[in-house]
Amino acid sequence: MPIIEIWGVPDTIPPEKLVLLMNELKREIAEISALGLTEKQITIFFPRDLVSDGLGEEIIVFVKGLFYKPERTENIRIQLARKIKDRCCSFFVNLLPNEFLVECLIDPPFHPSAGFASQTMSTGSTRKQAPAERP
Repeated sequence: MPIIEIWGVPDTIPPEKLVLLMNELKREIAEISALGLTEKQITIFFPRDLVSDGLGEEIIVFVKGLFYKPERTENIRIQLARKIKDRCCSFFVNLLPNEFLVECLIDPPFHPSAGFASQTMSTGSTRKQAPAERP
């Protein structure tokens, strides 16, 4: 399951708008069939910065934990980076007051053998073990 972190977002952007961006990104990423992902398998976070100076000047997106699969070629990963960058550009263009930079960096393919564990928990009495590898 890929984790997408979008850094540099100013606190002035309402959370409701960020939810819209999150849903748009999930939909567009899931449309890249070679990734083999559903919207539910994509996690997106908007970490808050402890320093507000400069927020909104650079929007930096990191994609982590994208498992290795042969069909996730270099060209597919470039397509993913461009799609994320383009969506962020079109989303923030009317929300940020000045010129801004958007960059998307995708970590190297992740191999679960390098260290991975996952477990889905519920607040009820039943616990369900997640599969060893999730795309």
